[in-house]
Amino acid sequence: MNVYTYFDNLGVDHTELLSIWYRSWERAGWNPIILSKSVIELHPMYQPLFDKVQTMPTYNPRNYETACYIRWLAMMVIGGGLMVDIDVININCPPFDLGDGLKMYSSDDSPSCVSGSSQDFEKVVGWFMDWRKDEWQGAEHVSDMYIFIRKKPTIAQYPICVLFKDMTDQDVLVHC
Repeated sequence: MNVYTYFDNLGVDHTELLSIWYRSWERAGWNPIILSKSVIELHPMYQPLFDKVQTMPTYNPRNYETACYIRWLAMMVIGGGLMVDIDVININCPPFDLGDGLKMYSSDDSPSCVSGSSQDFEKVVGWFMDWRKDEWQGAEHVSDMYIFIRKKPTIAQYPICVLFKDMTDQDVLVHC
């Protein structure tokens, strides 16, 4: 079973982190795949999403924030599946049936571990495209995470991915 992460080289060397991520998922029986911008650059939704993100306020470097949004489009384009952040390390989580619908596996509010179909990821991209400044009056920062959190009540949650600081011996996925 495939597991995906999105990586865009933003001038920071993540070689070691990507290697740790890859090995942790492979060791647990998954087929880890690292997606990049090349998957989506020619997709018709790429430029509109890119342009939309440029209008959103952020505290983060713009290229980092853009990559956070773009990963959802990449998952839509490749047909969906399990998407995890590059710092979600598999301690002991063998492949499992993802079932149907958009699901969040993170114990915190971060969508660091999410599964869904292409249509589910398209719905999330739609949430980003529907963002309006007047609905976020006074917001100095908007992110894919904050938009996702606003929609979370409609998403099934299975908290098997915990923050490193909350890790116990029984946890199977750790968000570092």
